[in-house]
Formats: sequence, structure tokens, C-alpha cells
Amino acid sequence: MEQAAAPTQWLQSVRALPEVLTVAELSPVAGFASQEHALRLAARKGQIPGAFQVGTEWRFVRDLVLADLTGTQAHPNDLPWAGLPAILVEDEVMTLLRIDSTRTLRALLRRGAIPGAIQLGQLIRVVRDVAVAGLTGIPIASPELPWDGVGEILGSEQLRDMLRVAERTWRRQIAEGRVPGMFQIGSQVRFWREVVAAELLPTAGTPTSAPASAIASAAVLTQQPPTR
Repeated sequence: MEQAAAPTQWLQSVRALPEVLTVAELSPVAGFASQEHALRLAARKGQIPGAFQVGTEWRFVRDLVLADLTGTQAHPNDLPWAGLPAILVEDEVMTLLRIDSTRTLRALLRRGAIPGAIQLGQLIRVVRDVAVAGLTGIPIASPELPWDGVGEILGSEQLRDMLRVAERTWRRQIAEGRVPGMFQIGSQVRFWREVVAAELLPTAGTPTSAPASAIASAAVLTQQPPTR
């Protein structure tokens, strides 16, 4: 059966929503008004592209849902994480995953609910591609880890910039011995890249099992550049 074209006003209202949607935001525009339980059930069954869980809460990638409902395709470059840095700071993680407080974020991290998390003392960083692949199951064509393609030995400023840490905070982390792989050459602090990678992010890589929604997501993703 040919899929009917979506009304322009409806398309505009959906595109005005955040790039990552909550259950309450998606329900009324996807025909689940007053049926949030049914929406969660459909997400759990892998029937909604772009659905993923953050702890116990469901989130939905707007453009993947939109592509499925309109019979079109979304391009990876248009997804909400495409323009973000390889390493995310707390505010970026909270915005991307629609987490409303630092306390909630830290509770999720303690439970291991956010893949790709790096913790240096009280500092939290998240490796973007590890988090996306682990949460959504959406394949990343060329996963970007901050230490890929660099030498075996990292300079202090080089690693600090990779992890997006302020200079004063970085000096404190080093003084407290919180950064793995550290050694000194004279007065210069250096880091072994492999030790940093292994201890900061021991589980980096492709998830062993993808969410059921990953199959639905793949169906509405295209590797062809979007037509502007």
C-alpha cells in the first residue's frame, strides 16, 4: 500500500520538537495520545526506529521516527550527535540524552547505564561514538576515539585537550594521581597512550548486543548524502 503524504503542518510541528524526544513529546504526534504505555511497549518490541533507553526512560531520535512515519530516509550526518565533539562534557551529555540534572546523570553513570563514560575524580566525560553505539545500536561507520591515530606517548597538554579539561583542574588531577599511564621525563609529564585508553575506557568498541530498535533504525538510515 502506498504511504500517504504527511500534512505539511504536522511535519512542521514535529520538526520544531527537540532532536531527541521524550515519551511525553512523541506520544501526541505519533498517534499515542493518552497511550504512553503503548508507546513504551512498541519501543521495547523494536517497532519504533530511533528508540533507546537511558536507564529506565525511553528516548527517541526525532529524525529517525519522522523518516519512518513519512516513508523517507534519514542521513547519519543529520542525527543529533553528528556535530558534537568526540568527547562530550556533562552539559552536552545531559542535553543530548535529555537528562534533567547532574544528580540523575551521575546516578546513571554509577549504574553503568551510559556507555563510553570516563571519570577522573569528579570529572565526567563521555566518548560520543561509544555512547551512541551502545545506547542505540546504530552502527558508527568510523568510530572516533580521541586517542586514535596519535603516537604511543602523549604530552600532558595533548591529553588534557583530548579530554577537554581546564588547565587548573588538569593540574589537580595529575597531582592527585587520577590520570592513568603517567610518567616523567625530567620535569616533563607524559602518558602512555595504551594505558590511558585501557584504563579510562576499557569497554570501548562495538556493543555485543544491539537494542531491538537498531534493526528498525537501520531501515530508515541511508549512507547517501542528503539532498539539500
